[in-house]
Amino acid sequence: MFTTNFVRQVLEPIAVGQLSWVGAPIDFFVKIVAAHPAPLNAGFVLNQLALGVGFLFPCLVRPAIVGSVAWSAVLWLFSEGFGCLAGWQTSMVTGAPALYSLYAVLALAVWPAPCRRNPSGPPKDRVAGWLPAAWVTLWVGGCRGDSGDLHNSAAAALGHCGNAPFVVLVTVMALVGLAGLTGWR
Repeated sequence: MFTTNFVRQVLEPIAVGQLSWVGAPIDFFVKIVAAHPAPLNAGFVLNQLALGVGFLFPCLVRPAIVGSVAWSAVLWLFSEGFGCLAGWQTSMVTGAPALYSLYAVLALAVWPAPCRRNPSGPPKDRVAGWLPAAWVTLWVGGCRGDSGDLHNSAAAALGHCGNAPFVVLVTVMALVGLAGLTGWR
């Protein structure tokens, strides 16, 4: 990642096929990183290390979460093109909504509770109450039918099986999503 190969092989393809308002900032970012790949990537690494270290110290967890969400937003645009959500051919099969958006959701889901002055017992594990709804939205939303090269390739490979593989996939995705409402850990 410290050479222009990173730019040509990873970043440049992200802008291809994007709407102009997504592709233009990515192209700008690509030009900046291509001009200085080693120092910028060193900065990216140090930033991520600092965020990771922040999670090790209770007094820095909240700033680390805020930083993680901001960093995830930057990476979601510049290295994932918003998971291609602004394009026509996007689905969970092709990588939408993309990992960096999910990192931000998970970071916010573990936002620490306020410190208790007189705890009446051991602290309880706490996860945001809205996380099951986000889980359901992700998985059930991924059940929608899309078109695209990957889908067409899968259809060609599994075409002789009829609709059964796709019905099974959609059913599994819906069940995984709905399982988030059951309260299972």
